[in-house]
Amino acid sequence: MANIGIQSVFEDKQREFKMEGAGSDRFERDFIAALNTATRRINRQADLETRISMTTQISSTLALSDEYQDVVEDLITIKLIQLGHRRRNEDADISRLDRDIDDRIDMIRQDILNQAQEGDTDNELDLVGLGAGTGGVSTGGTNA
Repeated sequence: MANIGIQSVFEDKQREFKMEGAGSDRFERDFIAALNTATRRINRQADLETRISMTTQISSTLALSDEYQDVVEDLITIKLIQLGHRRRNEDADISRLDRDIDDRIDMIRQDILNQAQEGDTDNELDLVGLGAGTGGVSTGGTNA
């Protein structure tokens, strides 16, 4: 699993918003702002153990598996539209996209929890995030 390359996401958004070759400083600034808004939302809602860092330049990478690139791109699209940019395909259903995004961010959180549980082989009874112990669980002994 590789990190998300921001340059390729930026180029996708340039095409989506008819900004190819335009060299718009405003679009680049708004893209970075939208990317950072997406990052903050994923950090907050997915409750990541290791937070994703904010981005200041397009030539960097986002420390999130590229399997979630579609979620990041949709969050950027929503924010760019809120900032007044117009998409090439005006028929796309943005309200549906915005409505479904919380569930998609929750899928990131659940995937990370599942990976942590699969990787936790030291004690099969532990649950990720709950710690070890037998608090309240009978161990077969009797109280005298």
